Amino acid sequence: MDPLAAVEEKLGSVDSWPSSVLTDMFQEKSKVSVSRMVAACLYGNGVSVRDAAKLYKTSQASWRNVSETHVRVVYAGG
Repeated sequence: MDPLAAVEEKLGSVDSWPSSVLTDMFQEKSKVSVSRMVAACLYGNGVSVRDAAKLYKTSQASWRNVSETHVRVVYAGG
């Protein structure tokens, strides 16, 4: 399944997401603190770590491995 569609099942249409989350998720140069905020938002809304990591990897091509690591750290409570 498309990573965005999987997350939209939990959060609703991307059109209804806070603009700050969208900006943070798709900005060109991501930062560790930003990836953690996005992960925390997804986690807080019941998105599985697997789906969150897939979506973030898709949205941040230059940070594929790092962003997945940070998504998993936030989800693990770190």
